[in-house]
Amino acid sequence: MTLSLRFECTLRADADLTWHWITDVRCLRDEMRPLLWMSIPRGITNLEDLLVIPGQPLFTSWLWLLGVIPLGT
Repeated sequence: MTLSLRFECTLRADADLTWHWITDVRCLRDEMRPLLWMSIPRGITNLEDLLVIPGQPLFTSWLWLLGVIPLGT
């Protein structure tokens, strides 16, 4: 049995601006605060700047619970 889900919403925002916000690593960090903090390699500011190869990790990252307790890679 195959289950398929689809979620949609309409945003009153410019598509390019929305995409830039979604892929900006600072915005990703802001979304997780204050519960989680994520490390990001130096020089990476936007996920669009990375070469995406399906099945390959983009980079290694650490997560910290409440910004102080390391959770792992």
